[in-house]
Amino acid sequence: MLQKYTIVAVIVLAVVIMLLSSRGLVEEFDPEMVYPAIEETAILFVNQHVLSGEVKVDHLELVAVEYAEVDWGEYSYEAQIEFSSSGSTESIFTSWYYRIRDDNIDLARYSFDGLEWFEP
Repeated sequence: MLQKYTIVAVIVLAVVIMLLSSRGLVEEFDPEMVYPAIEETAILFVNQHVLSGEVKVDHLELVAVEYAEVDWGEYSYEAQIEFSSSGSTESIFTSWYYRIRDDNIDLARYSFDGLEWFEP
């Protein structure tokens, strides 16, 4: 019987420690620290899904970014991105979700005109 309570106590302690450790990350988080990750992921996305063949991004820039806290430790980002390749410059509008606890960023949707949206 004592062993059963010990296992439960260890599990509860592990959950408490996990919550406290992620709390510090959330409280110290600066939402603008995600901008480089958005740029890097956007380059990969554009190279793989927007441009065709051997054409690659020459330059990519975040033109405008707005963010909001969606939930505790989760943020949404709306970013307008300009990229150039083979001498032409294009814009793409993107929506991203970032979770602090697992340092994960996901592209939720994108648009070429800001009106018609697509899922990746």
